[in-house]
Amino acid sequence: MHMFEIYRDANKKYRFRMMEKDRVIAVSEGFEEKASVVAAIRDAREVAATARIADKSVPVG
Repeated sequence: MHMFEIYRDANKKYRFRMMEKDRVIAVSEGFEEKASVVAAIRDAREVAATARIADKSVPVG
């Protein structure tokens, strides 16, 4: 089951992390206001299913 958790970091900013069971699979940037992190979760939920993947990793070898 996937879940978004809202928490405050060491700098007192609001963040969310997306969890799958006990594993963190995504972490947001920091937000000053709780309403902003809630809006970011809403945005992430809306676009995640249709988002494209851009592989910007450097090839090994």
